[in-house]
Amino acid sequence: MARENTARTGRPTTQEAVAIEERLLRRVWQLYVDGGFANVSYDAIAAMERMSKRTIYTRYPSKEALFRGALERRLERWISENRLSSDSRFQDPVQAFAELSLGVLLTPDGIAMSRILRGEDGRFADLAERVRSGLRWAIARLAQLLTAQGMTDHNDAQDTANSIVDMLIGCAMCTGAISNEKERSDYLDAQLPRIFKAIERLARTSRG
Repeated sequence: MARENTARTGRPTTQEAVAIEERLLRRVWQLYVDGGFANVSYDAIAAMERMSKRTIYTRYPSKEALFRGALERRLERWISENRLSSDSRFQDPVQAFAELSLGVLLTPDGIAMSRILRGEDGRFADLAERVRSGLRWAIARLAQLLTAQGMTDHNDAQDTANSIVDMLIGCAMCTGAISNEKERSDYLDAQLPRIFKAIERLARTSRG
């Protein structure tokens, strides 16, 4: 007797719908990482995910809305993941922070976030602010490290931390495409001595 086909059809369960949404937004983000906003298209996503464009439109009525959803989801995970980073070559906490933060900014995700900070030619100024707000936890953490090293004025520590993070972002934006871990490591080794000197100057000035 032939086995009965028990495959269920119809609307997905809540759990399945969540999984579909996650996969869709991951695909959108990967397309953006690989080629920028122009690379994100309903046709490409529908073909890759075997979804109809109508299904995607139902969830996200515009390409901009789709991209915003993907960014929000990825930013939440990105911040959470990088809060856990602690494997640095440097004992000094501020230097370790600089190494780990720049290393993260040089990853494909980090470079994509930098594109958003540049505003994608003015297309997404509000998203640039959203990304920057996602960096505020890092600025607050760095201010704590600076305070622990003797920068007793809270405002000075906050301003210095903000300047350092801006410097790290700028350093990441200035590099070309980094295609592998060796290139990322070589770039870090070349840039960190200069960055450490700049951090020391900033800290000295703030301590007065």
